Amino acid sequence: MTTPTFPSLEARGRSYELQGAPASETRQITGWVVPRRHGPVPSGVPISLEFGALRLSEAELISDHYVAVGAFEPFQIPATVWQSHASLYDVTPEDQAFRYAAPPARVRDGALFTVTLTLISQQTTP
Repeated sequence: MTTPTFPSLEARGRSYELQGAPASETRQITGWVVPRRHGPVPSGVPISLEFGALRLSEAELISDHYVAVGAFEPFQIPATVWQSHASLYDVTPEDQAFRYAAPPARVRDGALFTVTLTLISQQTTP
């Protein structure tokens, strides 16, 4: 079964924190601290996206995607989400997977809609 594709819409707003690769430290009996890297790609990093001035049919594409994949199934987002971003892959690698942190929120503004959502990055399996 293939995961439904996230809608190819450009986000008008993005908010995120840059984080390094997942790692932890272990303190040895000798007092030495040994860093341990858990992979090359950050995971568990929230990214908030805002899609503004959408027609109802466009807003429903995002809601329909959430219904199709739910909160736990990982998926990839298309490059169009980052279209007006200064550097396309400086936040996450091209093949980064995401999952929904919560259902998308939709607010009506006249005849148009604004959809906001938060995604959590996940490591992709090789």
